[in-house]
Amino acid sequence: MTHPITASRRILLIEGHPDPGAERLNHALVNAYAEGATAAGHGVRRIAVGALDFPFLKTAEAWHHGALPPSLQPAQDAIAWAEHVVIFFPLWLGDMPALLKA
Repeated sequence: MTHPITASRRILLIEGHPDPGAERLNHALVNAYAEGATAAGHGVRRIAVGALDFPFLKTAEAWHHGALPPSLQPAQDAIAWAEHVVIFFPLWLGDMPALLKA
């Protein structure tokens, strides 16, 4: 059986664990996905949310009219670049960590 040739995709992996330490299972899963995607010929970029430094939105005014913090510009560019986005995060109390929501 032959497999159809698939086109290369631009894949963005968002690591949503707030602890940037490499010993977390979440990071191992992201690494495994990245290795598999790269081996398959896809372009891969990553955003490690736990390593970002940005202010939390605190008002509706900031959401609607606030400027993008410069520290988030690379993340915004990576999202615009991506054709496929995968978000990895641990479930904490049935939901994603607050830092990922921010």
